[in-house]
Amino acid sequence: MIFMCVTCMSSSLTNSSAMEFCDDLLVEILSRLPFKSLARFKCVSRSWRALISGGDLRRRLPLLAAGLFVGDGGGGEPRYATACSGDGVEFCDMSCFPLAETAARVVDACEGLLLYRSLAAASAMYVACPATRRWAALPVPRREAQLPLLAFAPADGGGGSPRYHVVCFVAWQERGATVDVFSSETGAWAERDAAFGGVEASSLSPTTHYRGGVLHVLAYPDRVVLMDLAATTTTTTSVAPCRLAPRLPDDVDAGARLGHSRGRLHYAKCDGERLRVWALDVDAASPGSCQWILTNTVRVNEMTINGGLWAASEVKFLAFHPDMADVVYVSSPEGKVASCDMRRKEMVSSWKLGAEHHVVRFWLLGFSSSLMSCLGGEQACQIAGAS
Repeated sequence: MIFMCVTCMSSSLTNSSAMEFCDDLLVEILSRLPFKSLARFKCVSRSWRALISGGDLRRRLPLLAAGLFVGDGGGGEPRYATACSGDGVEFCDMSCFPLAETAARVVDACEGLLLYRSLAAASAMYVACPATRRWAALPVPRREAQLPLLAFAPADGGGGSPRYHVVCFVAWQERGATVDVFSSETGAWAERDAAFGGVEASSLSPTTHYRGGVLHVLAYPDRVVLMDLAATTTTTTSVAPCRLAPRLPDDVDAGARLGHSRGRLHYAKCDGERLRVWALDVDAASPGSCQWILTNTVRVNEMTINGGLWAASEVKFLAFHPDMADVVYVSSPEGKVASCDMRRKEMVSSWKLGAEHHVVRFWLLGFSSSLMSCLGGEQACQIAGAS
């Protein structure tokens, strides 16, 4: 009925204005649909694909689905899940990746992509995207991979397809390391020496964050090492460019996290009972001058939901909202994941994960053509007979 009305009204409009009116109405309708339906409707026609992939629609779509990478409390194999309608989560069937159940294990995850490592041959690695049900095999690295990390940011794609990197530390030095970096853009590994700016290699923490081609690594007691992966794979130099961010306002611990929101780097500290967030403020008048500014602090016993206090003894920080600087995501020991408006001290939404599970990795899945195409083209493949 809606589309019949659009057809009738368009007869009194010029062709250009009619098209604009139809597109605006379609955007209004499509913005209210589930993500899975949007993905299917991209196949209707080229014009629908262009409309759905366009920035106008993506900017209007809320982050309806939260991507979760969870494991059970008994230490079993982590599984991939997404928030579904209501307040629950839906575990994803990874049968599209035939090696998932018996021949490979997930070793890292980043922004909707999973990194698998072969159980039979540690040098064999694969990248899979549950949203698109695509997967790709990586070339075998030159040396045995240690601590493989996956680096991917859909927002870095711009108008084209974003690229992902896989970083393997293959040898350690006192204040640096030799890294082997795979780039999906070149399809090859590049071995480089990385100097950590005076930071001892033994002080690096397992907490990382990737944005804008740069891998951010938290280091004890109060540093952030920035490794430029884009420069590492696009230059012929034997050195991986690294630099240090300004000293952190509070020491790194197990509850410390980095992330970007509204284009700014943020640092979060959570001791279970209190959550604090700082933003790296860059002085426009003096680009080389920047400092950490405390933007929000909230105690767990102050958080409310639906007009009452949130029944959680403590929280674990998970992620920053990419577009709303005051909104963060946390989990509780009771098996809940929630989005929190720190300025209002209010839980905006929550999902029941179950006390038998805990969050290993967390990211937000916006409807992104970048995510849909990151393993497209020549990077998508089926591997027959792989072990």
